[in-house]
Amino acid sequence: MKLYIRSLFTLLLTCSVGFTFSHTGGHHFKAEDVRTWNFANGSQVQGMFSLSKKGKVYIEDVDHDVLAYAVSDLSLEDQQFVEAKMEKVAAINAQLEPQNKTVQVKLASGNTRNDNATYSYPVSVLVTVSILFALLIFTFVSIRISNWK
Repeated sequence: MKLYIRSLFTLLLTCSVGFTFSHTGGHHFKAEDVRTWNFANGSQVQGMFSLSKKGKVYIEDVDHDVLAYAVSDLSLEDQQFVEAKMEKVAAINAQLEPQNKTVQVKLASGNTRNDNATYSYPVSVLVTVSILFALLIFTFVSIRISNWK
């Protein structure tokens, strides 16, 4: 019985990670977010701006397929739209970035050294997922061993 409760707890904890690190709002978009993208060659596509990176713009079409196009292939108006969007994204990211704080650490020798105290979100997620995965494997192995005896 104790093993069953531990297994159930592990499963619930593992499932809750998805909710803990997910964002609100889902991956759907409203009709007002959809726009007509015009290309320099005269073609068009209906979709929503997803991101722009390394000279490409990623547009999610109405069928929820993400399509990549060179920014230079867009009309001048749409290139300006992408640039404005990326400036907004950069401004939001600048507000969210942790401040680089340097902390003086006193060593056993009496000397001090400067350490960067920046929080690393991706590393914390990786460590959390790794621990939960190891716990899940341990639980299932424990169940198999207890059933084997």
